[in-house]
Amino acid sequence: MEDQQRLELLKEIGGSRIYEERRKESKKRNQIIQIVQYSDERLRELDEERAELKNFQQIDNKRKYLQYTIYDKELRVARQKLVEDIKHEIE
Repeated sequence: MEDQQRLELLKEIGGSRIYEERRKESKKRNQIIQIVQYSDERLRELDEERAELKNFQQIDNKRKYLQYTIYDKELRVARQKLVEDIKHEIE
Protein backbone atom coordinates (compact mmCIF):
# COMPACT_ATOMS: atom_id res chain seq x y z
CA MET A 1 0.00 0.00 0.00
CA GLU A 2 1.37 3.40 -0.98
CA ASP A 3 1.69 6.35 1.35
CA GLN A 4 -1.07 8.29 -0.38
CA GLN A 5 -3.46 5.36 -0.04
CA ARG A 6 -2.59 5.02 3.64
CA LEU A 7 -3.22 8.72 4.17
CA GLU A 8 -6.61 8.48 2.49
CA LEU A 9 -7.48 5.42 4.56
CA LEU A 10 -6.48 7.19 7.78
CA LYS A 11 -8.50 10.23 6.82
CA GLU A 12 -11.51 8.07 6.15
CA ILE A 13 -11.14 6.18 9.41
CA GLY A 14 -10.52 9.34 11.42
CA GLY A 15 -13.49 11.11 9.86
CA SER A 16 -11.36 13.98 8.57
CA ARG A 17 -12.32 13.23 4.97
CA ILE A 18 -15.98 13.71 5.80
CA TYR A 19 -15.05 16.89 7.68
CA GLU A 20 -13.14 18.22 4.67
CA GLU A 21 -16.02 17.38 2.31
CA ARG A 22 -18.51 19.12 4.57
CA ARG A 23 -16.20 22.11 4.89
CA LYS A 24 -16.01 22.36 1.09
CA GLU A 25 -19.80 22.12 0.86
CA SER A 26 -20.13 24.78 3.52
CA LYS A 27 -17.81 27.11 1.59
CA LYS A 28 -19.88 26.55 -1.54
CA ARG A 29 -23.09 27.30 0.39
CA ASN A 30 -21.55 30.46 1.79
CA GLN A 31 -20.55 31.57 -1.69
CA ILE A 32 -24.06 30.89 -2.97
CA ILE A 33 -25.57 32.81 -0.05
CA GLN A 34 -23.27 35.76 -0.78
CA ILE A 35 -24.27 35.72 -4.45
CA VAL A 36 -27.97 35.60 -3.56
CA GLN A 37 -27.56 38.45 -1.06
CA TYR A 38 -25.71 40.55 -3.62
CA SER A 39 -28.39 39.80 -6.22
CA ASP A 40 -31.17 40.78 -3.80
CA GLU A 41 -29.40 44.02 -2.94
CA ARG A 42 -28.83 44.84 -6.59
CA LEU A 43 -32.48 44.11 -7.41
CA ARG A 44 -33.59 46.52 -4.67
CA GLU A 45 -31.28 49.18 -6.09
CA LEU A 46 -32.64 48.62 -9.58
CA ASP A 47 -36.22 48.83 -8.30
CA GLU A 48 -35.41 52.17 -6.67
CA GLU A 49 -33.79 53.42 -9.87
CA ARG A 50 -36.82 52.28 -11.89
CA ALA A 51 -39.14 54.20 -9.56
CA GLU A 52 -36.94 57.30 -9.83
CA LEU A 53 -36.91 56.99 -13.62
CA LYS A 54 -40.69 56.67 -13.76
CA ASN A 55 -41.05 59.77 -11.58
CA PHE A 56 -38.58 61.67 -13.77
CA GLN A 57 -40.43 60.65 -16.92
CA GLN A 58 -43.74 61.85 -15.51
CA ILE A 59 -42.23 65.21 -14.54
CA ASP A 60 -40.48 65.51 -17.90
CA ASN A 61 -43.75 64.81 -19.73
CA LYS A 62 -45.43 67.58 -17.74
CA ARG A 63 -42.55 69.92 -18.60
CA LYS A 64 -42.88 69.11 -22.30
CA TYR A 65 -46.64 69.65 -22.17
CA LEU A 66 -46.22 73.03 -20.48
CA GLN A 67 -43.47 74.03 -22.88
CA TYR A 68 -45.65 73.10 -25.85
CA THR A 69 -48.54 75.08 -24.37
CA ILE A 70 -46.35 78.16 -23.95
CA TYR A 71 -44.98 77.91 -27.49
CA ASP A 72 -48.46 77.37 -28.87
CA LYS A 73 -49.75 80.46 -27.08
CA GLU A 74 -46.78 82.52 -28.30
CA LEU A 75 -47.42 81.30 -31.85
CA ARG A 76 -51.12 82.25 -31.67
CA VAL A 77 -50.22 85.70 -30.30
CA ALA A 78 -47.62 86.19 -33.05
CA ARG A 79 -50.09 85.14 -35.76
CA GLN A 80 -52.75 87.45 -34.38
CA LYS A 81 -50.28 90.33 -34.33
CA LEU A 82 -49.21 89.52 -37.89
CA VAL A 83 -52.84 89.52 -39.05
CA GLU A 84 -53.41 92.87 -37.33
CA ASP A 85 -50.27 94.36 -38.88
CA ILE A 86 -51.31 93.20 -42.34
CA LYS A 87 -54.79 94.72 -41.84
CA HIS A 88 -53.24 98.08 -40.81
CA GLU A 89 -50.98 98.05 -43.87
CA ILE A 90 -53.92 97.40 -46.17
CA GLU A 91 -55.96 100.23 -44.69
